[in-house]
Amino acid sequence: MDSNLYAVLDIQEDATGDAVRRAYRRIALKLHPDKNGGVRSPEFDRVQAAYEILGDEKLRKVYDHSWGRVSSLWRRRWQSNPEGDMADRMAKAAERRQADMEQWKERKRRQADEARRREREEEDAEIQKLMEQARLQTEEWAEQCTNHIEKCKLRKETEDAWEDELEDLTHELQKRRQQNMQDNSDAREREKRRAQEDLEWLRTAWESALDDEIDSDARRYERERTDCSIQMAMQENAQMQEVDDLVAQAKAEMEALMKAVG
Repeated sequence: MDSNLYAVLDIQEDATGDAVRRAYRRIALKLHPDKNGGVRSPEFDRVQAAYEILGDEKLRKVYDHSWGRVSSLWRRRWQSNPEGDMADRMAKAAERRQADMEQWKERKRRQADEARRREREEEDAEIQKLMEQARLQTEEWAEQCTNHIEKCKLRKETEDAWEDELEDLTHELQKRRQQNMQDNSDAREREKRRAQEDLEWLRTAWESALDDEIDSDARRYERERTDCSIQMAMQENAQMQEVDDLVAQAKAEMEALMKAVG
């Protein structure tokens, strides 16, 4: 790998994230295997590796820090040995930096794997807990459903018994009602016959009483007429007696007068 990732992407060290992305897209578009007959060149891999580090803010900060230390180390070595091979020193420093980066990336990967493993374990534990809760809840619901079914069956049996009893009572009530209607009909017939008999007896009694009353009135009338005839006869006799007395008195007076005259 090249020692300076900024040089690989042909950007400044203070370039922004947007500038890094634009530079990567520009160079990757030129070096992409689709543009080169399907051949993947090492330059394209270096560009991708550089963008993986510089495109991530955290990795870029780590790279800038490590690259600053390596640069200062190179300056000290250059001052102590200015005749040395600068390219070799830079290559070795880049290899060490690359190894550090690989170790750092491996640590990060292991940490991420460990975090994912813990997350999976926590998720598995949570899933097991939820499954246990679901199982318990399902068992509780199943028990409640069984109890409800038993209650429904008992209620159905009770309702069937009540329906049978109600049907029997209905039949008995209808039978009694028919019997009462028959009894009432017979009673009405008896009352009707009794009323007719009473009416006939009253008619007979009334006619008999009327005949008796007529006979009594006739007898009373006869008696009254007889009494009236007797009274009239007695009055006529009294009147005749008075007339006879008056005639006798008149005769007496005439005889007295004739004696007085003669």
